[in-house]
Amino acid sequence: MLSLEGRSSNRAAIGTRIRLTFEENGVQRSVYRDVNSGGSFGSSPHRSEIGVGKTTVIDEIEITWHGSGETQIFNNVKTNQFLRIIEGDDQMIREHVPRIQWTLPNRLCVQ
Repeated sequence: MLSLEGRSSNRAAIGTRIRLTFEENGVQRSVYRDVNSGGSFGSSPHRSEIGVGKTTVIDEIEITWHGSGETQIFNNVKTNQFLRIIEGDDQMIREHVPRIQWTLPNRLCVQ
């Protein structure tokens, strides 16, 4: 999951284009996403969840910021992480998100 923060571009990174390049089952693939405002009534957290199948390493993440046109590239990124990327910074910030487990039958939330 990627969370983008614009500096020269708008802070929510709306309009920014993301391209992931990775190899899956011996085939090179690229997946594109545009950051948008999401659904109605503010239902979008402005995070981009991008499926990459069974691959464990993303060869390249390319981000083209909407307002400034600046491009950032990150190579050899492990999957299954929550990452925050700030426009112009050369480091990704790994965010810790606690796992929530639901127990049945009374559906209590356990962290």
